Amino acid sequence: MNYDSYRSALRADLLEGIRPSGDWDIATIFRSNANPKLLVPFDKAVSAKEKSGWVHFFLHDRQFVRILRNPWRYLPIIAQFDGAVSPDCSVFWRYPRYRQLQSIAQSREIGAWMQRNGVPVIPCVRWGKKSTYSFAFDGIEPGGTIAVGTAGAMREKETRKVFEDGFEPMLHAIAPKRIVVYGSRRSPVFEEAEQSGVKIVQFDTDTSKVFSRMCS
Repeated sequence: MNYDSYRSALRADLLEGIRPSGDWDIATIFRSNANPKLLVPFDKAVSAKEKSGWVHFFLHDRQFVRILRNPWRYLPIIAQFDGAVSPDCSVFWRYPRYRQLQSIAQSREIGAWMQRNGVPVIPCVRWGKKSTYSFAFDGIEPGGTIAVGTAGAMREKETRKVFEDGFEPMLHAIAPKRIVVYGSRRSPVFEEAEQSGVKIVQFDTDTSKVFSRMCS
């Protein structure tokens, strides 16, 4: 195997030009001041005729794993939209920490790579229990717009606690000016953030939209 083949196999081009962040040299997504008006799920974006809004990855991982495996194939599609939220790779609590780190690093890697290729990017922030705080907030330039997903996080007492416990450390580390919330914002952490001057922009999930239409 020649040198170019090695580079291709290791996807070295995804790392070219990155600014490393934190103890693990996680790729940095630079600050965005975006204020999206529409979010489009990746699985619908790939076949959408109208390319408007921001592509998001608040989906089950299997629904966007293809862009993690072959990002070059989907870059021309995403580039036609207003921008993209970086992939929301799951941080499973029962996984070893190296797998949790891998998920967060992969999200930043793809997001930073899209940004270097001309796509406006809002970084998605995902954390687990306290043991993830040392790397979960790396790779995001402070002071801009970020995105969080709450679908599922608010349903059970334990998941809600994990989300709310990590919210304040996230604010301290990233100091966002605006938070895009995909899912419910029914938590005091969002009210407290607003009171401190952070703008909250909330979007209903597709599932909740369908449920609302059925009940109307």
